[in-house]
Amino acid sequence: MKPIASQNLSELQCNGFTVVRGFLPPRELKPAVANFIQYFPTWDELQRTPQRYGSIFEDGEQLQIEFPFAGDALNDVATHPRLISFVESALGTSDVLLTQSAIWAKYAGAGEYEQGLHLDYQGNTLVVPRDDGAYRQVNVILYYTDVDETLGPTCVVPADKARGVEV
Repeated sequence: MKPIASQNLSELQCNGFTVVRGFLPPRELKPAVANFIQYFPTWDELQRTPQRYGSIFEDGEQLQIEFPFAGDALNDVATHPRLISFVESALGTSDVLLTQSAIWAKYAGAGEYEQGLHLDYQGNTLVVPRDDGAYRQVNVILYYTDVDETLGPTCVVPADKARGVEV
């Protein structure tokens, strides 16, 4: 199993984020997507039969399911050895904890996803977690489908541009 590139670790340390393209090989991605659609319809399914999924349009912002998941593939992703190894390297310790894992479906026209830049931490704490010792965190977002600029991907701000900025 090929580790996440050391360049990604350098980018994370320098910028506060990194992008790992193709993290899951197709043989792992396919079962994870199959597990995902146990919870949420595909975009095509939603378009074909919107009446079956009225709750998605009524409260589209609540389409989040917490770990553990039905089916092994999504659980395996949340505890993926490459991911854990990368986090251990980023934090400089093998004493790491998974504090939260969730899957979240977002569909155009279902919910209001337009939001200003903000910080997301476990439990949406009111303060930014400390960035030293045992308190450090590594947040990960994994897209199970291709996402380009037209689909409203996550926006990140490099650390050097965010220092001293109040949110």
